[in-house]
Amino acid sequence: MNDLTQVLRSWGDGGGPRYVRLADAIRSAIERGDLPPRAQLPPERTLANSLNVSRNTATAAYDLLRSQDVLVSRQGSGTFVRAQAPRRWRRETRSVRSARSAARTAGSAGPRSAEPIEFLAAAFPGVDLLTPDVLAAADAETAAAADTHGYVTYGLPSLRVAIANHLTASGAHTTPDQILVTSGAQAAIFLSALSLVAPGDRVLVEDPTWLGAIGAYRAAGAEVIGVPGSPDGINLTACRDLIARHAPALIHVSPSFNNPTGFITSERSRVALARMATATDVPIVEDNTLADLDLGAGRTPPIAAVANGALVLSIGSTSKLFWGGLRVGWIRAPEDVIDGLGQLKLVVDYCTALPSQALAVALFQRLAEIRSARRRQASQRLGVLQDELRRRLPEWRWRAPDGGLSLWVQLPAGLSVEFCQVAERHGVVLTPGSMASPSGGSLDRIRLPFVHEPEVLVEGVRRLEAAWRDYDRGVDQGRVRQIIV
Repeated sequence: MNDLTQVLRSWGDGGGPRYVRLADAIRSAIERGDLPPRAQLPPERTLANSLNVSRNTATAAYDLLRSQDVLVSRQGSGTFVRAQAPRRWRRETRSVRSARSAARTAGSAGPRSAEPIEFLAAAFPGVDLLTPDVLAAADAETAAAADTHGYVTYGLPSLRVAIANHLTASGAHTTPDQILVTSGAQAAIFLSALSLVAPGDRVLVEDPTWLGAIGAYRAAGAEVIGVPGSPDGINLTACRDLIARHAPALIHVSPSFNNPTGFITSERSRVALARMATATDVPIVEDNTLADLDLGAGRTPPIAAVANGALVLSIGSTSKLFWGGLRVGWIRAPEDVIDGLGQLKLVVDYCTALPSQALAVALFQRLAEIRSARRRQASQRLGVLQDELRRRLPEWRWRAPDGGLSLWVQLPAGLSVEFCQVAERHGVVLTPGSMASPSGGSLDRIRLPFVHEPEVLVEGVRRLEAAWRDYDRGVDQGRVRQIIV
């Protein structure tokens, strides 16, 4: 045990919650190799006594590391360092693990529903808008390209035209040569990371943000630093200070709309951020995958439309608007940047599947109709979810989103990572808020997508109510661990 306390070194230095600092120290020891894969850690009580901290602090640190897939616990055996991937990938992959794994860190005690309802990280719409005539049009588009070799690294020409027209209509004049088609928005983020980030660089992201972005930048070797967000977008004062302090390789934002909060960045803040990026020569990666799903906020021109000389890479996707299974995304950037990204794409996946691109072309031909239908559907399902939450869980708090497909809900007590474990035993799989925070914050938050059919949302909230009553009783009676910092 003395060896471990030496390995953890000055774990208590710095600010922030003590359990987060302890978790960071254990993670750093693993990354240095001081704690090898499969090494057994001491019981929580033993660790707490050795470090002269409360058992709650040690328990919360282990819980956080289990939720990030750094540690694994086996009933009756103890807690171990997970058998990890090579060192470079250890830290970054934890953010892109399945939220299902994060929710199961406490084992499988207690009854489970036969059919879990999943409110997971990837909020995708269903297949309902892929009508027979759309599929027939996609078949015709595929047949037209069948005479070629099919390797279209930069994207099917007709799709690049469709995307360019779509972005021009949004306010950012775009030519087809400024478009690189990717295998979904996640691939677009990763290609952007590979293009702009070198190992050891720092990247600024909104906190909270899309957990897949955190994972992509860490996979590229970056240190990801969170910038506080607000209902008006990224905190510009904090962003300016962090740029001066860290000289980041890029700033990643989701102006329309933040994932998970659903907030929209005002046009004033977009212009100010673009000016800041121009003055400091820091590129912006704007994730606009939810931009067509406004819920009454109206459409605001993308940052690329007010770039003011800044380098802006704009990312979009078909999966949020058309269908989750349609893994077609894009990057919009200056032509010379697109040329470089295309060379990286050759290495990563060579090209995006042609039938998927053909289907995207057919769907873009009906964009206005589909967008209107999807907004109506999202608004209706948001209304169902909010009504049920107000009726069954009036103590929960949230701000109605400006757009997107999810609610960012604040729990009145306890930790979301603990509640997610209880919720799964009641048949609901959730994502704890800490997965959306590069600092491990948002500990009292959960993300609730509203993409399910209304009757599923109603049943999901019913199960959440039962789970919350169980969890809340545990908090009141001291059976659920509380963190005092």
